[in-house]
Amino acid sequence: MNHTADDLIRQAIVSLKAGDRKTAQAILIRLLEEDAHNEAAWYLLSYTLQERDRKIYALHRVLQINPNNPDAISRLSGLTESEPEVAAVKSEPLSPPKAEDSHPPLGSTPAISPQTSQISPHPSGDSSHLPSEKVEFPHPSTPPSVDVVAPPSSRWRSIFSFSKYSIKKALWLFASVIVGVYITILIANLGGYVDEFFKADIAFAAGMAGRSGALAELPSDERDAKIQEMIWNMEEAKGLHDPFLLRTFRWLIYGLTLNYGEATLTRWMGGVMQGPTASVQQLVLQRLPYTLVLVGLANLFVFFISVFIALFLSRHYGSWLDRLSAGVASLSSVPSWILGILLIIVLAGQLRILPYPKVIDLEIIEYDRAAFYRLLLSQMIMPMTAIFLSVFFQGVYSWRTFFLIYAQEDYVDMARAKGLSHRAIERRYILKPSLPFVITSFAMMMVTVWEASIALEYLFHWPGIGPLFLSAAHSFNTSLMIAVVIIFAYLLAITIFILDLAYAVVDPRIRLGSDGQHITAAQKKRSFGQKLSDFLLSVPEFFAGIRTWFSGLSAFLKVPLSFRLKSIRNGFAALGSNFWELRRYPSAIVGLLIIFILVGVSIYTIIAIPYQRAIELWTPHASEGGERIWEKYPQNAMPAWTNVFRKNKLPETIHLSSKDGSVEKTSEVIGKNMTEFLMPFIFEYSSNQFPDEISLFFESTYDEKLPFITLTWITPDEREIQLGSFSINESHILRFAFDETMKRKLGGVPPQIGLLADPNSEEPVPLKGTYELQVSAIVFEDGANVDCDFVLYGRVYGIAGTDHLRRDLSIALLWGTPVALAFGFMAAIVANLTAMIISAVSVWYGGWVDNLIQRITDVNIILPTLPIAIMVYVMYSKTIWAVLGVVVLLSIFGSSIKNYRAAFLQAKESAYVEGAIAYGASGRRIVLLYLVPRIIPVLLPQLVIMVPGFVFYEATLAFLGLSDPYLPTWGKVVYDAITNGAYHGYYYWLLEPIALLLITGLAFALLGFSLDRMVNPRLRDA
Repeated sequence: MNHTADDLIRQAIVSLKAGDRKTAQAILIRLLEEDAHNEAAWYLLSYTLQERDRKIYALHRVLQINPNNPDAISRLSGLTESEPEVAAVKSEPLSPPKAEDSHPPLGSTPAISPQTSQISPHPSGDSSHLPSEKVEFPHPSTPPSVDVVAPPSSRWRSIFSFSKYSIKKALWLFASVIVGVYITILIANLGGYVDEFFKADIAFAAGMAGRSGALAELPSDERDAKIQEMIWNMEEAKGLHDPFLLRTFRWLIYGLTLNYGEATLTRWMGGVMQGPTASVQQLVLQRLPYTLVLVGLANLFVFFISVFIALFLSRHYGSWLDRLSAGVASLSSVPSWILGILLIIVLAGQLRILPYPKVIDLEIIEYDRAAFYRLLLSQMIMPMTAIFLSVFFQGVYSWRTFFLIYAQEDYVDMARAKGLSHRAIERRYILKPSLPFVITSFAMMMVTVWEASIALEYLFHWPGIGPLFLSAAHSFNTSLMIAVVIIFAYLLAITIFILDLAYAVVDPRIRLGSDGQHITAAQKKRSFGQKLSDFLLSVPEFFAGIRTWFSGLSAFLKVPLSFRLKSIRNGFAALGSNFWELRRYPSAIVGLLIIFILVGVSIYTIIAIPYQRAIELWTPHASEGGERIWEKYPQNAMPAWTNVFRKNKLPETIHLSSKDGSVEKTSEVIGKNMTEFLMPFIFEYSSNQFPDEISLFFESTYDEKLPFITLTWITPDEREIQLGSFSINESHILRFAFDETMKRKLGGVPPQIGLLADPNSEEPVPLKGTYELQVSAIVFEDGANVDCDFVLYGRVYGIAGTDHLRRDLSIALLWGTPVALAFGFMAAIVANLTAMIISAVSVWYGGWVDNLIQRITDVNIILPTLPIAIMVYVMYSKTIWAVLGVVVLLSIFGSSIKNYRAAFLQAKESAYVEGAIAYGASGRRIVLLYLVPRIIPVLLPQLVIMVPGFVFYEATLAFLGLSDPYLPTWGKVVYDAITNGAYHGYYYWLLEPIALLLITGLAFALLGFSLDRMVNPRLRDA
């Protein structure tokens, strides 16, 4: 074999390891056209072929060249042992399938000409450019029009293989659920919470027994001793005195069947209401069907409609509809509960075509089943629509992109040239080979939707397991919380199991065991002793590798400073070149601009409103001064800028004070130890609507005698109204609306209307002009003083408006920006870098290390991130950073590890890595200088796209009332708005934080998609 043949064989092996059978097949065919007697090429070709008969033919060609090849003999016997009639294939010709009915396999084989049965790397069958010697299968003995039917034994073998595959997957997923549930129980019982609810049940049962029966007649001391003895015996029988790990294992067995005793259900939405008491299992199973119906139906609609729309857009690539779908794809990074809020505002609040969400009483079904189902259907429309919208656009965009990539394959061009219809081409040549990707993407969407249903069901009062879990969290019902987490683990495992079954149906290669799955020669089964020996020998090597990593880090720190500076300059140069390339993508420029603005706002906020000051201004009990400031803001006032869009302007808040010089304060001595302070509050009123309220805030200093106040109101038409006289203390607030004396003087009309109304108008309308409120304060001691603030509460205030507690919403909106960015950036960077390092270790050391990391990843997929984060928040820490740690930890062993691992596997087989190994480079050098730099293009888009996901995580937790109790955030504003009547006309209260969340998600999505297209050439034209 010459040097060129060696290179081609090596390239084919690399392609096979990367899973690219089409490329490997084309390389081997090219080699066999030059050398039809190349034994290795025929052997490797058998791994690229899909049809079993063709595999057998390739192996026979190997044995024709070398009859003693043990690997070929072993594989051939495995293919023919169950079907004796196939043994004659060596002398009988093979029958290819009909050309018009052949489907491109999932990996795509070359086209086969029905006339010559030639394997050609070009689907068109054009062989004019090829050498004279062709790689041919024997001519068919049956006409192309006759279908080749697999013998019965082959069908039974496929059924057996599928059943074996399904059972293995089911057992492994159940084992993963067991491990995941055990980890959950272990987390909960580290604080003794699982033990506590069993002890509480035992104590309750013993107490009830002590109040009845024979024990009730005993003296109190003896009765208490008997009860304590009974409690100890019951705890002993329950296993509560066993070692910690043994107890936890016992709770695992109970947990797998939800056998956690009884629990009391509470409804929670701004308050707690006692509900029925039932077994934990009964409560969970009662609510589970409603979640399954809501999420299951929504996902079915998403799948079929998205596939149909994606195929349609792939046919109309570049149309305005296609560009629109690509533009709105970023909406799918938005949680379904945010879209649900928007649907409630539009469909229920504005259009009034659907009812507002309300609590559904499940007892209705007992006496009026028809009314119950009508109510259920009406309340189901909006949450289903929210789920649909949250994943539909991303599914359409990603699937349409993949359909476009497959539509560019050569075999699709050949099908078009043969005159096949668009429908047939899409079904056979585009949809079928892309089904594994579509199913994987859809399954990952479903995993996300199951967790997101907690917040969505809470928003719409849907009677599923989401509100049940939150009710348990807010009432600290540990047993119910763990039971719901276990149910989520079951749901995720079933979702993955269905995905695996779908894989096995659409891609038979997955269930064929070792046949065609490995590129190495067939190996004999290794004994347990050999495997154990290999494991024990690899342990020291692994730890030696870890030591090498640390020594490599130490060596890197000892590198001369000039060399490190040069590396940094090179890195910035590469970054600069990538930045200039981003200019080709307007969406990336828009995304970067928005991100820069958000970062700038964050820096300004931290400097202008320090953390402690923000807490004082936002939290009612953090500072008395902060609470006093609120009282001078209007309640539920819209932002002032909304007046720009109004013909009839809303009144603005007017605040005048004698302390800041906005009012001219004069004093006059009117007697012995008597001084009169005059404070005229003059203001212009030009609104067509009345204000909400008028208040005076007095602050006085004196020793014993209280200051005396007299109020006179002067209108624009020079009417004077005596409002009254009274004494004040050191801090006195006069709210005109609550002053009954003032109201009687105005004929029973509220003062904020009567004082500004036009007396000549039949209907109460404001009299526009200049008003004056004269405040006369008389003090009776030397050195005494009085100051006053006048506040006319308008209906608009500031840049963001106010809430029900009169707080300025701009505080929370501004401070929510650095919190969201810090949470998103920190989580994305730590999760991605850690996942990349773990993936590098997994790929480089392989073997049991790789298997262990992959098994941990499989178990982690079963764990529901959001419920576990909520559980940790409730049980252990009320800080947002503890939740961040849990979310990051569970995100590390997620899909990103598999993505990085696939990229590292390809990079490891690159020619320059093999060259580095050949000249003796250390593992540290190869990983740091050859593998990791190759993955940076994959890391950047992944990191950027993950940031909004973590931002929405923080907002979701705050929306559920599970966040830092003091820190103002966007999610907390949404939570306060929903629980305090924002649906009743105060839409700004909801829309402002939601708009900031959408803008943040849009910015990172636009930049991430652009980076992905920039580093992935196959996506640039799609």
